[in-house]
Amino acid sequence: DGKEIIPFMYDYARVFCDGLAAVELNGKWGFIDKDNNRVISFVYDDAEDFIDGFAIVDIDGKYGCIDVAGNMVVPCRYDMVQHCDGLLEVCKEGKSGDKYGIVNVTGKTIVPCKYDLLVMKYDGIDFEGVVVYKHTLKGYKCGLYDKNGKKVLKLQRKTLKLLLTLENMASEVLT
Repeated sequence: DGKEIIPFMYDYARVFCDGLAAVELNGKWGFIDKDNNRVISFVYDDAEDFIDGFAIVDIDGKYGCIDVAGNMVVPCRYDMVQHCDGLLEVCKEGKSGDKYGIVNVTGKTIVPCKYDLLVMKYDGIDFEGVVVYKHTLKGYKCGLYDKNGKKVLKLQRKTLKLLLTLENMASEVLT
């Protein structure tokens, strides 16, 4: 009926997800409910929408993750965090380049933050795990972790045999 629900008082607002909306006020982000009650304090430099009960937040250029109650479940210590198949891909910048890893939404390390590249899907095929790549003087080595953090395939030279093994693993999972 065209009735104003949330007053025009915020600098920026995102859509409601999981019952909350990230809003910016005076340069800080927090979360409100549909009645405009402040549910999570305005302490973040940036905040993303909630996905499956968790939102990525930024404090001083470092990223982490909070739950819908505002509890910090993954501390803001990463240079990048993004949702990835129910897990969080994280990145730390370093002298030897960016290093990637995977944590779950409680902050538990699934794949250590030490790889040059991570791939969980390729060309529409879900590996049901994480393919990791590490640069060496002779090229790349790659390996495979399952989504619980168990190393399934140790790092080895990237070969056609390894890629075929991964493709076969993926096709077995999909059938």
